[in-house]
Amino acid sequence: LLALAAPAAAQDKVAGLEKAITAAQKGDTATAEPLLRALAVDNDEAAAWLGSMLVQRGGEDNVSEGMILLRRAAFAGNARAKYGLAFQYLVGGGTNRDDIEAARLFREAADGGIARAAYNLGLMHAAGRGVPRDPAQALSWYERASRAGDPYGSYAWARALETSPQAAQRWGDVASLYLGAAKAGHIPAAVRYGAMLLEGRGVSRDRTRAEFWLRHAADQGYPEAALLMGDLFGQIAMGRTGKQQEEAAKSAAGWYLRAAEAGVAMAQAKLGNCYFAGAGVTRDFPAAQRWYRRAAEQGFADAQYVLGIWLSGGVAGTTDPVDGYRWLALAERQGHSNAAKVRARAAEKLTQDQI
Repeated sequence: LLALAAPAAAQDKVAGLEKAITAAQKGDTATAEPLLRALAVDNDEAAAWLGSMLVQRGGEDNVSEGMILLRRAAFAGNARAKYGLAFQYLVGGGTNRDDIEAARLFREAADGGIARAAYNLGLMHAAGRGVPRDPAQALSWYERASRAGDPYGSYAWARALETSPQAAQRWGDVASLYLGAAKAGHIPAAVRYGAMLLEGRGVSRDRTRAEFWLRHAADQGYPEAALLMGDLFGQIAMGRTGKQQEEAAKSAAGWYLRAAEAGVAMAQAKLGNCYFAGAGVTRDFPAAQRWYRRAAEQGFADAQYVLGIWLSGGVAGTTDPVDGYRWLALAERQGHSNAAKVRARAAEKLTQDQI
């Protein structure tokens, strides 16, 4: 009877652990915690989940108990516990900060099958924290995380490829990685994939699919997606006439406003363009200048250049040659192609003291 009962008891524990983990993943700590506490006595996986839950909850007693559980399970070889413990060393939570130990534990957790640990180790190589700064190693760890199914790894790998000298030969791979991560719920990946659909890079240009992913990301609070939605409707407006053109331009301006109010400098500059041209909004030079200034103050070179010209010439009704010169000089410093010539002409109207 004892021999027959043992497998049934073990099966009950497995079912209880699965229920506890499912609850923990949903944020239902009221269900998860008592189940994990009952199992954590002799189950390292349960101890790892409970330890992580406690340190994330915070408070001296919770963190202290959580660290004991994580250390015990990590010492026994549990990969999830090593992953949770690595974070504590990384931020100095419940222990002294130790980047080297964090990197070691992330590596062991990755070797134990925790895909997100590989992604985090890639970040540490990219920043040179606890390990030598090594972009090639970072890329290798991102790839490993991606192949293990981690959407953060896929996004990081895609971003690294997109900004590499080999980008032109890898657009298809980049688009595929972004799509996979977006489907797994990674919102920045949805933004990047939407941009590729909008531009026709790595995939066929498809405004309908682009709108789906960008609207999804914008609704999740990503203002960069709202900027791209503005570009999408701007493209539509350029291909239409009459009332359809007006409606598309109005939609573009509305999306630019949403992104601009969230602080996206390029959207602020593009909204300035809308007010300057009267596209989707009533033409309003002072409003355009205000949006150019907001973008310029964030260091956006094109807006600095336009603002410099406007202030020098009084386009919006107010003339300030000194401030105009200043913005032209700042745009020139950032390498704006036309700013140097315009600034040189503006200098002819100023005294040396004003310059």
